Amino acid sequence: MKKLYSLISVFLVFLMITAYIVYPYVKPLKLNIVLKNYKETSYSSHVRKFIETKLSREDGAIYTNYLNKKNMGDETKGHFILSESQGLLMDYALMINDEKMFDKAYKVVKDYMILDNGLVSWRISKKNDKSSTSALIDELRIAKALVKAYIKFDRFKYKVDAIKISKSILKNSTYNNMVSDFNDGVNRSKLLTLCYIDLEAFKLLGSIDEQWNEIYIKGKDILNKGYVSSDIPLFRKNYDLLNRKYSSESDNELLYSLMVWENLMYTGVSPKPINDWMKKQLKKYGCLYTKYSIDRNTPVDYIESTAIYAVSYRIASKGSDKELIEKLNKSLMKYHIDKGELKDGFGMEKSKEAYSFDNLESMISLLKEKNN
Repeated sequence: MKKLYSLISVFLVFLMITAYIVYPYVKPLKLNIVLKNYKETSYSSHVRKFIETKLSREDGAIYTNYLNKKNMGDETKGHFILSESQGLLMDYALMINDEKMFDKAYKVVKDYMILDNGLVSWRISKKNDKSSTSALIDELRIAKALVKAYIKFDRFKYKVDAIKISKSILKNSTYNNMVSDFNDGVNRSKLLTLCYIDLEAFKLLGSIDEQWNEIYIKGKDILNKGYVSSDIPLFRKNYDLLNRKYSSESDNELLYSLMVWENLMYTGVSPKPINDWMKKQLKKYGCLYTKYSIDRNTPVDYIESTAIYAVSYRIASKGSDKELIEKLNKSLMKYHIDKGELKDGFGMEKSKEAYSFDNLESMISLLKEKNN
């Protein structure tokens, strides 16, 4: 009889452990969201074809640049493949409801980019050699896309993989109970770049693991307190998770702040302050530039960026200022190439440089929302 009780006890313990492991995968996701649908415009479809034919391998891995230039440290310039690019294409595929495109983009991530700790390598070489370093912003984009794909396409496999990435981030890429920028295979970052705080991803992953709900609250607070001022509606670059303080850089990278604005807009924050600021900058200088002095509210350099125009156009399009929307659209389209080797892409025709990030962000911005 004692032996029977022991066997029953072991069996019950086994069932409890199994239930604990399996439950996250089978429990319903409590999400009350409606995913918007978009349709391709002639421009967005042409950019997509450019990416598919000129910037990609046959398996769907997207090169960082049309030219195979040598990398400069962490600055990728050639035929390396970024998890950032694959995640952005996954986003695009979701927006136009194309599961085949989504699967092809994600397969590159799943086959070549998953690290031993379950995180996602931020880049791989042309021969699929992985960097041991992850990048939170890219992992969140991919995990978020997988949750959305589970909702939109009703495929259990997407939920399973989203849970795996979620668990890996919470285990390997957090510091002081908050997500951090990266894990390099040995150490985890003690910094959190503000534009990495993807509030939509936190909210969606909160349906998988409740820890994300607390991360969402902390993340939103970090963003709100990282605001420079009403006169300069930009954001600090980093938050130090160890010392609990913001970076104090004198120059602000505009793209990072625009990405923060997009994340806050998900929560219902009005983009009016940044739209008004951009309109003033365009009126005064005729362009938006990559860096601005926080003290003087003036450009630090006079370099323009396709990606900045793509994201700013997307933000402005959520407002009602038609003049601003039109100006930003024109600024974006001046980098669109309509002839030659780079036809239909965004880049620099003379130097033959066309970067994946610029093209993917522009392609997304040129979609048109459907009336659901």
